[in-house]
Amino acid sequence: MMSKMLAMVVAAVAVGAAQAETDTECKTFADIYTNGEGLCNNLFGGAFEYIPKTDSRYNVSYTMWFFSNDNPNDATTANRLALGLHDEDYSNTDVCHLQYDDYSHDVPQTDRQLPECHPWNDNSCCTPDIVQSPEYMREAYGAEFNWNRCQTLSQQCERFFVQEYCFYECDVNAGLFRKYAPHEDHTGNPDFNQWEMEKMPIQADYCDSWFEACQNDLFITCKDDDGEVSGNWFSCPSLTPEVEEEKEKLSTGAIVAIVVLSVAAFLAACWSCLLIRRERMGKPVFAPENFDKIGENGPEPTPSSVNGDRNVGLA
Repeated sequence: MMSKMLAMVVAAVAVGAAQAETDTECKTFADIYTNGEGLCNNLFGGAFEYIPKTDSRYNVSYTMWFFSNDNPNDATTANRLALGLHDEDYSNTDVCHLQYDDYSHDVPQTDRQLPECHPWNDNSCCTPDIVQSPEYMREAYGAEFNWNRCQTLSQQCERFFVQEYCFYECDVNAGLFRKYAPHEDHTGNPDFNQWEMEKMPIQADYCDSWFEACQNDLFITCKDDDGEVSGNWFSCPSLTPEVEEEKEKLSTGAIVAIVVLSVAAFLAACWSCLLIRRERMGKPVFAPENFDKIGENGPEPTPSSVNGDRNVGLA
């Protein structure tokens, strides 16, 4: 009986933990995003926009990685400024517009040693310590933004997450697409921040390559306000503290319940052993101490009946 009760407690904990995580689910990139367009448009909550080659904006869209000595994104920004595609708040590439705590420089730095983000050695907004290794990058924004939450990503898939991380942290051009303009009055706006981006145009080739590299890997998904599975990675972290807190409560409750039930089981076993031992010794715990006390509540046994009992026992 006690073992069944312990099993029921463990099962209840497992069910509770499962219910706490019903809003998160691991799926393959192919199931979440379908293609490169879905990935770039949704993964970072609208920070980027997929631009196909047939779109006239393709020639003024960006890439997240390059192998040339010169950053091609600088030329893209120059073309966009010449076309008047940016307002004055985002026309200065001598300033790092994206700021997140102390992770970024106010102005781009030159002659840096950034092994993991080497394309930006000569012009970068990032500090070397925050791009020191992929291991650091996975945890830089907190465990909820670890891209290995569902599984360890394949090497070819993780490479694109590292590239996006470098691009966001280091490329001065990314700051031209900051969501909240510095000149606007954001008093009383709880969503205001200096790190969020919005609709930075990204070349389709890069997005498609990213999807192809990751399509079979598992990634975290969360449900949106309508209960639909969302590919927005930013929608998951808000659920994480609640899930972890619920897990902690369930674990603590389970430990207490198991300890209490274990102690009760131990005491019950000891009591059973005592009863059996006393019974075998002819001194049952619940029997009268002697037969004389029975006479106080009823007739004493006659000698014949006593002798009869003895004879039966000797037969």
